[in-house]
Amino acid sequence: MKLRAVLLGLISATLIFTYAGYRTGQSILSDLEHSLPDLSWVQRRQPGKITTVYSREGKIIGTLSEQRRKVVGLDQVSPNVIRALVATEDSRFYSHHGVDFFGIARAGLRNLRQDGRTEGASTISMQLVRHYFLNQEQSYWRKIQEALLAQKLEKMFSKDEILIRYLNEVYFGSGAYGIQSAAATYFGKSAKDLSPVEAALIVGLLQSPSGLSPYLNPGGAHQRTLEVLNRMESLGYLSNTEKTEALRRYDRLAPKRPKQASNVIKYPYFTNYALSLVARQVPHNLLYEGGLSIRTTLDLKAQRIIESEVASTLDSAGRGYGADSAAVVLIDNQSGEIRAMVGGRKYSKKDRFNRAWQARLQAGSSFKPFLYATALTKGMTPESRFSDDPVRVAFEDGSGVEKYWEPANFDNRSKGQIPMREALKLSRNTVAARLICYTGIHPVISIAHRLGIRSELPQVPSIALGVGEVSPLEMATAYSSIARGGLFKPAVCLRSVQTPQGETFRLPQAWNDQVLSPEQDGQLVEMMMRVVEEGTGAAARLSGVHVAGKTGTTDKYRDAWFVGFTPRYTMAVWFGNSDHHPTYGMTGGSLPAALFARVMSQLEAGTPRPTFVGFRAQAEKVRLCSISYQLATNDCKKTYSEMFWREAPQTRCDECTPKSSHILTNASESAETELSLQEAPEKPQPEQEPDPEIDFDPQ
Repeated sequence: MKLRAVLLGLISATLIFTYAGYRTGQSILSDLEHSLPDLSWVQRRQPGKITTVYSREGKIIGTLSEQRRKVVGLDQVSPNVIRALVATEDSRFYSHHGVDFFGIARAGLRNLRQDGRTEGASTISMQLVRHYFLNQEQSYWRKIQEALLAQKLEKMFSKDEILIRYLNEVYFGSGAYGIQSAAATYFGKSAKDLSPVEAALIVGLLQSPSGLSPYLNPGGAHQRTLEVLNRMESLGYLSNTEKTEALRRYDRLAPKRPKQASNVIKYPYFTNYALSLVARQVPHNLLYEGGLSIRTTLDLKAQRIIESEVASTLDSAGRGYGADSAAVVLIDNQSGEIRAMVGGRKYSKKDRFNRAWQARLQAGSSFKPFLYATALTKGMTPESRFSDDPVRVAFEDGSGVEKYWEPANFDNRSKGQIPMREALKLSRNTVAARLICYTGIHPVISIAHRLGIRSELPQVPSIALGVGEVSPLEMATAYSSIARGGLFKPAVCLRSVQTPQGETFRLPQAWNDQVLSPEQDGQLVEMMMRVVEEGTGAAARLSGVHVAGKTGTTDKYRDAWFVGFTPRYTMAVWFGNSDHHPTYGMTGGSLPAALFARVMSQLEAGTPRPTFVGFRAQAEKVRLCSISYQLATNDCKKTYSEMFWREAPQTRCDECTPKSSHILTNASESAETELSLQEAPEKPQPEQEPDPEIDFDPQ
């Protein structure tokens, strides 16, 4: 009885432990299966799809891929390839269900006998799932994952489907992905025409695509081809005679050197800029292999117009001015979308530099609107008057040493006491020097950064005259903020980036900043409209279209700018030389302003003519006193007419009336000629974005 009890106990314990082990194993297996990737994605996968870039109209403007790949069906592949592949990679392919347990046992025994030298036992199905989902980590855990996924794969697809998916996916070296690309790369023929020896050489490369390259290691390639042919013979895929003939033909093989694949890139100044931004958000392999759909903001009509105008201008008038390069950026004011970009005379392999966003160029007087905007935020108005007389500004450079700055006007003359609207219209440098003494340096830099300038700006009083270096894209962005009522929006060139499965990448979120109040912005815009209607930017005038802007010309005529806007578009135009050599007297009011007008007249043709918010369609013309710049009276001897699109001055002249006292408005000053400007050492920090060094070749 005791023995029976003991036996029953042992049997019961064994059953309990066996059941517990079984349940534990089932639980582990269930958890493992739940952790595996979803194989349904494989059914939708299109290997090595080309990334395509589209304009806003949906036209293709670029294709991107670093793989030479063409997907084919199994009927387009030579039986020699199938035999070579099965012989070397998985001889029991047609008899197992994803995992070759006999092969695993055989490999294990051989590994024990070979003193640490290992032999693999991965089937073609296991290699395919590793390619799809897993890394190259050598571990038992990864092998278990491979085995489970391979078994699932074989339930989803037939053997032939697995074979052709494998052959279309794998890398054969020299930039060739897939069997069709490999056949074309090495032998200049289709995969269906490969001979036994050609198939053996190509399939042999799978062991080490680079290490066995017939170009880099011809001896290794020959030895591996022989191994593949021997394996085919041993499995009955080749007779001894056929193998001997194949080896005889090997000596006559002449694999072709592959050509470097090139990407098709149209409008490269814009398209490469857009791709550089995508590269910040998307992994490299997905950008080149993922078949992404990149939808941009490029307006083909606008881009073509600007490219044509830039080329014709440089070829004709540019020569007379000694200018060989230009940069243009066009932005839609409402959306902040970049509609066109030109970064030089012509994009080429010798000159890929995009001056529209990679160059840092002195802005000259085109920077002045940021100074005047700051003055408006400090309580000044377009009627606030300043002396235009010579001025000397004392300042400290941060080292404790006092320095002096003595700017001069373009004509070396003085217009006496003039209002800000007149000073900006005529781009008076001495008034700008006095203005920055009232506003301070840091507030001006802060306003410029908030409006859209991202480059670091020098903390010197001459920043008022644009000594800071900026890009045309930054200038277009900042002026566009002014055009939309003082509201900053980042300039964008991407609408969406999607995978073939419809998944959308999250692009950097746009954020807005109301930098100027509507009243301040309206005052600034009207002053800038006067620059075009009556001042230095007259060449940018358009009939029936409101235009505001500012010219800029730097020292020795190295840089010539016109940055301006209509209610619909903002455009920054720069002309100069690639080597930054001085031009022959070119100013911002010449070629840049004229090109702006020609481009905008074509873009605005046949469209409604909107006005800026809060502006009248027709300006009110009023008569002003040439001395006080106020409403003229019968006592004013010298008068002139000026246009106002918002509110005209309401104050009548009191300087020409007999016995009137000389009264200056709130921001004016006496005839003192030396001012002091001392700034706190705090350094404003702009929001910097590094320029990615990415090049895409055009075709």
